Amino acid sequence: MYKTALVTFLGISLILWLGPQTVQEIESVPSLSKSDYITITAEEAYELINNTPTLFIIDVRTSEEYNQGYIKNAVSIPLSELESRADELPLDLQTPLLVYCQSGYRSVQASQQLTSMNYSQVHNLDGGFSAWKAVGYPYVTQSTQVQTTQTTNASLPVLMPITVLVLLSLKRLDKIG
Repeated sequence: MYKTALVTFLGISLILWLGPQTVQEIESVPSLSKSDYITITAEEAYELINNTPTLFIIDVRTSEEYNQGYIKNAVSIPLSELESRADELPLDLQTPLLVYCQSGYRSVQASQQLTSMNYSQVHNLDGGFSAWKAVGYPYVTQSTQVQTTQTTNASLPVLMPITVLVLLSLKRLDKIG
């Protein structure tokens, strides 16, 4: 109780001594612990990729993970090498960045590093590459170098009528020939 009263008294005394203008200046100083990156969903990342031509995509997983599949146009810079390979990052600190890993943990660390390097538009993919694949968005595999997608239940209503039309067309061709 005594400590609380003392802290309150000292706080009020400091405010009176500094004056209101100085208190406003202190409050306007950005917090060093504040994160300056944005965490986004796979859906938001997909929109960002499709609507931001200058987007720089960084995959911070290991090379082995990257070789198993990655988001198209992503540059592989493992988290452990991010600072030492900073020369591979865009020179323009205003360039929008999308950062991802497998599950979202390493990309948070990378996003923090990138904001400390003064990048101002850092986007962290929540859930990482796992979330991206779970939604069924396209990705590239190293072995085929071909963009692949997963078929989701949402695409079945579209695929089924197409399949029926193809089968009916084939059946008609058999009758004609």
